[in-house]
Parts: sequence; structure tokens; C-alpha cells
Amino acid sequence: MQDTARRVLNTDHPFAVRRFHTDGKAIWMETAEATGDRRLVDLTDGNGAMLQVLERSFRKSVTFDGAEGIANLWRPSADQPRVVLDPQRRFGRPIDDETGVPTEILADALRAEGGNVERVAALWEVPAEAVEQAAEFELRMHKRLAA
Repeated sequence: MQDTARRVLNTDHPFAVRRFHTDGKAIWMETAEATGDRRLVDLTDGNGAMLQVLERSFRKSVTFDGAEGIANLWRPSADQPRVVLDPQRRFGRPIDDETGVPTEILADALRAEGGNVERVAALWEVPAEAVEQAAEFELRMHKRLAA
């Protein structure tokens, strides 16, 4: 799948360009139909979807570089707006946007501290909201991976 995407789009980082989208479960590539309609094709199973239907949520969560159309920031969940993936910070791992602390670290610390949000926030010098959102995000990711 990745080799095909590299070849079609002529780039080493095909999943970072504006033509790709994700809903957290599938990877979609934007195509132009012969009729001029823009559609999304699921690269995992080849099924299509109307771009306009899915575009609203995708476009709101990803920020693209204006010159090259490369993704430079992704907020994967509206429920955890502090959580971002930024290729320029922490190698693109999920982090708290304000502090830069990886979500995995905060979630692990919360487990180690028996769920004491305030203690973890104090230890890591981050707002309690950062700990809560990081833990919620990591829990959601683990559930998706287990499904």
C-alpha cells in the first residue's frame, strides 16, 4: 500500500500529503473521478466514499503546510484538543500541545500513581487537564488497537 502511494504521488512521505485522510480506522486517498467529483478511496479495502461527507471532520483536525501541502499538525480528537501529533516535535508522537510531554508518559504516570491526576500534574508540572486528556486519548487508542 505504501509503495503504491509513493509511486502514485511521487513522494517519499505519501501519507503526509493533503490527499490522504484518516478516521482513525482507515486510510483514505482523495481521487478525482472522470465526472470531476472528488472522492475518497479506502486504501485498505478499495471502497469509496463521498469526500464532502467526510471532509469536514478530516480538514478540521489536520493543518497543512501551504507551500507543499504536507501535514504539519494533527489534532486526532476533538474530545482531547490538547493532544497533537506534530512531526517537528517528539518525532510525531502524540503529545500535549502546550507542554510537549508525550501522552503515553502522562497516561503511564497516572496508572503508576493510582489514578491521582493532581499528583501526576504536579510531578510533571503540567495542568491536570493535560493528564486527563492524555489518559483518555491513550485509552481510546488502546481500545482501537484491540478491536
